[in-house]
This record gives sequence, C-alpha cells and structure tokens, in this order.
Amino acid sequence: QYDIYWLEEPILADEINNLAKLAKETSIPIAVGENHYTKWEFKELMEQRAVEIVQADIGKCGGVTEFIKIAAMADAYGLPMCPHHTEYVDAPLVAAIPNGLFHEYIHEFFVPMGQVFIDPIKPENGEI
Repeated sequence: QYDIYWLEEPILADEINNLAKLAKETSIPIAVGENHYTKWEFKELMEQRAVEIVQADIGKCGGVTEFIKIAAMADAYGLPMCPHHTEYVDAPLVAAIPNGLFHEYIHEFFVPMGQVFIDPIKPENGEI
C-alpha cells in the first residue's frame, strides 16, 4: 500500500542475525552499511543475507579502495550499492561500478555546499 523502497538501518549494526531474520520475514528490502566499517563485516552481512541494498560509507569503510572491494563483493552477491552520503566522492564511484544504484543527496541537513564547494552538485530531475 505504501510502496516503501527500503528499511534503512532498522536494527543495531551488530545484530546481524536479527537483520537476517527481518530480511527473511519482510518484502521490504533491508539497506544497511553506514555503521559497518570493514569488508569482513560486509561479507558477514552478505553471507547471512542480512542486507539487500549495501550502503557502505566511504569515509568509514576504509576509503575508495575498500569501497571498491565491498562493491565487488556485493556485485558477486547480486546486491546493489547506494553509498551513505559522501556524494562528492561516491557519485563518480556509483557511476563506475556495475551495481551502483544511486547515492544519497541530503545537503539540507549539513553545511550548505555552496559554502564549501565552488560548484556544488545540483541534481535536476533526479540526475546529476
């Protein structure tokens, strides 16, 4: 009825068994990753089928190199990537990986990007 796209971080990050149970019991995709920090944590999430949309945070997971490794692992599991809000870094990465879904764009909650960047990203019709 509500057409919910995903449940984001619905359970504490270290409760992987419960995330897997929830993923099995609901038709709504489970999106997690912003509170996971290593490729090994992501591997466990994927092995236990506790994630359906991977939201690795480039600033927390070890940078671009580790993000690419996590994305490759997610691709092997048939999972899309939607990185957690580091859009100036992850927008080109999402475009470069085969399983890039989209990236978060939530500037209104943070420092106005016009104060930080000369030419901030400005989505138009959902695209940049």
